[in-house]
Amino acid sequence: MVIKVVPYSSLWVKVFQEEANIIKDRLKEKCLDIYHIGSTSVYGLIAKPSVDILCIVDKLNDSLILE
Repeated sequence: MVIKVVPYSSLWVKVFQEEANIIKDRLKEKCLDIYHIGSTSVYGLIAKPSVDILCIVDKLNDSLILE
């Protein structure tokens, strides 16, 4: 298996912000907090080019499924 890592990109911050806004908009008040996590969240670090997001919700149930 080959794991691709790339130099840090300032676009990762923008991608996170855009996706976080979509998640917050869909979950509304059920989204208690949202974080950019993983290697793409560390300024200057080489990383796999995949933005990881952690969303804290009130509780999980079927109404939280995003399509």
